[in-house]
Amino acid sequence: MSGLLRSATAYAQSGGYVLARQEADFAHLEAGTLIAPRPALLIWASDAVLEASERLSAAKEAERTQREQALLARMSAETARVPGAVGYYLVPSRLGLSKDFISSVTRSIGRDGTGGVRVPAEFFDTPYKIEGSQARKARSMLAQVLKLAERPRVAQPFFVRSGLGHDERSPGEGDLVEFMDGLLREPSDGAHLYILDGPAGGGKTVAFNALTSAIYGEFIAAKGRDIVRRRPLVFLPEHLRGFEIGYVDDIVDAVADAEIAGGVETEQLHWLLRHGHAIWMLDGLDEVYAGDNDFFDFIERALADPESQAQIFLCTRDSLMSSSPRMRAFLERRMRPGGKVSVYELAPWGAASWRQIAWMELESGRASARDSARVAGFTQALAAASDLAGLASLPFYCALLIELYRSKGRMPADRLELLDYIVERMLDREQGKGIFRWRDFVNAEIVAEAMEERAEALGIRLLDGSEARTGIASAFEAEGRRSVLEILGAIAHNRLQNGDGEAGLLDAETIRALLGPSYVSDRLEAEDNDRVLYALVQFAFFGAGRKAGLVDFSHPILAEYLAGLYAASLLAAEAQAHAAGRASLNQSRSAIRQALGGIDVGESSPFVQVLQRAIGSAPALRELLRKFGDEQAAPILRRLLH
Repeated sequence: MSGLLRSATAYAQSGGYVLARQEADFAHLEAGTLIAPRPALLIWASDAVLEASERLSAAKEAERTQREQALLARMSAETARVPGAVGYYLVPSRLGLSKDFISSVTRSIGRDGTGGVRVPAEFFDTPYKIEGSQARKARSMLAQVLKLAERPRVAQPFFVRSGLGHDERSPGEGDLVEFMDGLLREPSDGAHLYILDGPAGGGKTVAFNALTSAIYGEFIAAKGRDIVRRRPLVFLPEHLRGFEIGYVDDIVDAVADAEIAGGVETEQLHWLLRHGHAIWMLDGLDEVYAGDNDFFDFIERALADPESQAQIFLCTRDSLMSSSPRMRAFLERRMRPGGKVSVYELAPWGAASWRQIAWMELESGRASARDSARVAGFTQALAAASDLAGLASLPFYCALLIELYRSKGRMPADRLELLDYIVERMLDREQGKGIFRWRDFVNAEIVAEAMEERAEALGIRLLDGSEARTGIASAFEAEGRRSVLEILGAIAHNRLQNGDGEAGLLDAETIRALLGPSYVSDRLEAEDNDRVLYALVQFAFFGAGRKAGLVDFSHPILAEYLAGLYAASLLAAEAQAHAAGRASLNQSRSAIRQALGGIDVGESSPFVQVLQRAIGSAPALRELLRKFGDEQAAPILRRLLH
C-alpha cells in the first residue's frame, strides 16, 4: 500500500471516518457516527516522484497521458458510485503532472472548493480562520500574537538547565528566540518537550510571541512551496475564558472552535502532533499545568511513544517549578540525558539590556541616538542605585521605570512614589491577564450587605436592572483588588516576621491559610480554592523557592513595601477603633504587637518608610503609638516615633 495512502487513511480515521473499501492506491471512507454530517471521502495516493514535464520525451509524455486518463476514468467511476463524496489525489509533489490532468481531477472529484490534487503540506494541515475567507470576521488569538510580535524586542539572554537546582544551569549563547527558532524548525527525531521558565514579567510572553511569529511565518512560506513543516498551534488563556479548566482535550476543543477553519476533530489534532505535522505552543496556562488533570499524563504518553514525533513548547512561571509538586516531580523524572525534556530559563537583565530598551523606547530605535544622553542617563540611574538595578533585572519593572523616566525626565527621588506606581501597575497587569477574578477574592454577601446599609444611611435608592448590576460589579471588582493587595501584604508580613531563611519562605499551605472568609467567598469549592492559590502564586511578586512546595518574593524591596502597607492598615484600623472607644489600650497593644512584633529591618527599609508616611498623615495613630509606651515597644517603633 502507498505510504501516503496509509497516512491519509489514518488521519481520516482519527477524525471519526470509517474505512469502507481499500485498494493498494485507493481508500473509500464513510463519515461513520460523526455528529456533524460530513461527506464520504475518496482518496487516491501515489508515492512516486515524477520527472518534470519539460524533461519528458514524446514517448514518455504519451505514456503519462495514458496513465492520467486511466486514473481519471477510475475517479469518475468511483465518484458516480458514491454520490456527494469528496475526492483527493495525494502525491508527494505536483511536479510531473500535466496541467490538464490537475484541472480535470479538480472538476471530477472536488466539491465546493475542497478535494482535488493535494500534496502532504496541504492535506495534513488545519488552516486557521485568519488564512481564508473568514479572515475579516475571525477573532483569532493567533492574529493577536502575530500583531504583538511586530513590536521591537530586546535580545533575551537565557540559561540552559540541566536540573532544578539553582546552580544546575549554564549560560545560553545569543538571543533565546533565535536559538529556539533554529531548534524548533528542524527538531531531532522523536517526541520532545521544551519548557521556557522565568519570573512573571520576565519576558516569556514576548519571547513566545516572537517565536510563534517566526515559526508561523516559515511554515506559511514553506507551505507555499509545498514543503512540509510543523504548523504552530497556539494555546492561550483567552481560549479558556468562560470555560472550566479541564483536561487536555477540553483545551484542544476550545482552540479548534476558536481558531481553526472547517471541521476538525480533537483526535485529528492529536494525530497531526504525533506525526510531526504540528507543534503545540502553550503560554500562560500555569493553572492547567499545575491542576488536577491529565496534562502530565498526556505529556508522559507522548514522550514514551517510540513512534511519536510530537513537539511541545510551553512557557511557565518559575514559581510554579517549586510550588507545584506535580510539575516538579515530572521534571525530576524527565530532566536527564535522553529524557526528551529541555528546560530554558530567562536570564536577568543587565546594563546591555537596559541600554537597548532605553534606546528603543526613549529614542524610537534611531541609529543616530543609540548613545544619546537620555539613553545614558537612564542606564546610569539604574546602575547607580542597587534597588533600581535589582528591580530592572526584570523586564516588566524595567519597562515601568522607563515610563517614569520618560514622563519626569529623571528617576523619582521619592522611593515610595516609585514603589506605589510599580505595585499598582503590576496589579493592573495581572488583573488584565485574568490571573485573578474579583469574585474569587470577595465575600459577595458581606459586600452587598455593606452597600445596602450604606445606601440606606445616606438615603440612596439602589438601582435595579443592568445599571445596578454594572455598579455592583464595579464595586466588587474594586473590593476584590483591595483584598488581593491585602492578602499579598499579609503574605509579605508573615515572611518578614519569620525572617528570610528557609523557614520564612512561603509554602502553599501558608498562603492557603491566609485565604479566609473575610477575603474569599466561603462557598468556594476545593478546586476553586486551589485556583485562587495558584492565582496568587503566579503573581510577579513571587519567584521560585529553594525546594518543592516553596515560593519566595522575587525582590525583597517589594516584600518589605507590601508588608509595610499591611502593617499600616492594621495600625490605622486599630487607631480608629481606639479613638471611637471600641478598643482599650491593652487591646490596642496586642494589635500593635501583631503589626510590628518580630520585624527587624533597617532605617531605609520600605517597611519603615511606608509606616512613617502613614503616621505622618494620621495624628490619631501617632498618639496611639505614643500611648503604647517606649518601654514595651518593638525596636522598630522607637525609630518610628523618634
